[in-house]
Amino acid sequence: MDGHLFGSVSCPKQFLEDGSTTEAYKIWFTLDRKPGGWLVSTLSPEVASQVVSPVKRKTAFELWTSIECYCYTNNNTQVQVLKKQMHTTRKGSLKMIEYLSKMKDLADCMSLAGAPLSKDDLISNTLLGLDVEYLPITVVLQLQFDLDW
Repeated sequence: MDGHLFGSVSCPKQFLEDGSTTEAYKIWFTLDRKPGGWLVSTLSPEVASQVVSPVKRKTAFELWTSIECYCYTNNNTQVQVLKKQMHTTRKGSLKMIEYLSKMKDLADCMSLAGAPLSKDDLISNTLLGLDVEYLPITVVLQLQFDLDW
């Protein structure tokens, strides 16, 4: 079934010269419907509405590719939202432990979305969100870690 999902099993010629369907195509089509059906049955209605075409029946490979594209687009959007949150989060009235936990949670979410932050980026973003009262320690840490701002 992997061959149908990942496109390594190609579709054989569908019709003979007399217009009848080839046996090879009938077998391929039957096998291709199984992984495609399994995929569709596991999709949420939101995802299914984006990747399943009511007009054209997709092969298992086309369906899998559509799902990958949908997820990639959503991950990119999620990464952009997380980056913005990372850049705009401020300590403000939060206790230091709450602020640091929030920044770590954002970094963990970025890793899960496929865009892990480097240690230096996490430190830079965390230091940038500190209030003016933390400026002396921020400068020392910036010099110690040789961070670009």
